[in-house]
Amino acid sequence: MDTHTFFLIMRNEMKLQMRSWVFRFFVVLSLVGVVVCQMYRQGGDDIHWKMVGLPCSIPLVNAYLFSLVQSLFLIVIMSDFPRRLVRSGLRDGVMVRPFSNTVYYWGALTGIFLLFLLVNVVEVFVVILLVNSVNAAPLSLSLYFFYILTLNVPCFFFVSGLAACLGAVFSRVFGLFVSLVWFVF
Repeated sequence: MDTHTFFLIMRNEMKLQMRSWVFRFFVVLSLVGVVVCQMYRQGGDDIHWKMVGLPCSIPLVNAYLFSLVQSLFLIVIMSDFPRRLVRSGLRDGVMVRPFSNTVYYWGALTGIFLLFLLVNVVEVFVVILLVNSVNAAPLSLSLYFFYILTLNVPCFFFVSGLAACLGAVFSRVFGLFVSLVWFVF
């Protein structure tokens, strides 16, 4: 596998997703929605002690809420992925490329993964600044990154792999979308 081509495809997919309105809506929803939901549930003085008593409670709720939002938007992005290749405006599916489909899919998946990981890390820092500054819960940075590695990253690979496998089974995007939402949620 040519690493230059792989990184070129990865960078192109990252740029393509950053221009997408679906990804921009995902960023806004994850940065604003998850933080506001967590401020409502775990911020302030009138909360139950179980929500902030343990050092792992705020990072766990953060990782859980982000994985729910990530799963929903990953289903939308991955169900559009095969259709985008053969759409008449792009014509990448019928053009001859100097790289294999395997390199293309791995590069595109890696680009999407790095974007989701970047949004997750930014969202963790926003939660640390906003939620942990208004309550008396202990702060442990290692727990935030532990839950990124053990909850959010496996959730990303499970949903994207499931979408790729079911994308080969269903010929219609609607059937793929409904089956993924039914299975994940």
